[in-house]
Amino acid sequence: MSVAKNGQNPQFTMEELKAIVETAIDYGMLTATHAHGDEGMRRGIVAGIKTIEHATLMEEPTRELMIEHNAYLVPTISAGKAAAAMADIPNYLPAVVAIKAREIGPISEKNFKKAYEKGVSIAFGTDA
Repeated sequence: MSVAKNGQNPQFTMEELKAIVETAIDYGMLTATHAHGDEGMRRGIVAGIKTIEHATLMEEPTRELMIEHNAYLVPTISAGKAAAAMADIPNYLPAVVAIKAREIGPISEKNFKKAYEKGVSIAFGTDA
C-alpha cells in the first residue's frame, strides 16, 4: 500500500537483520518481518526472523528455507482481499497503489496455498 512503485525491494541488509535478531534474543523476544518481496523474506529467515507477515511473492526456495529454519508464515489473506477491494473504488487509492493492490490479493492467496501444501508452519494474523 506504499506509494513506492516497487514493493519487492528489501529494506535491511543481512548485517542489520542479524543485529535486530540478536538484540531481540538478548531481550527474550521473537522477531517478525513485514515482507512482500522474496529477497526480503529470504534475508529475514536466514537472519533468524521467526515470522514472515504477508509473504506475498514467496518463491519455492524460500518456502524450503522457512521449513528448514522453523519460521512461520502469517499470510494476512484478509489484508490482500481488502486491498484489492479498495483498488476498485474510484480515486480511493493513488494510481500506483491501486495497480499493486489489484495484483496482490490473488497472488497472496495462491502463494499461501503453496506454502500450506509444502508444509510451512502457519500462524494467524490479519494486518488489521
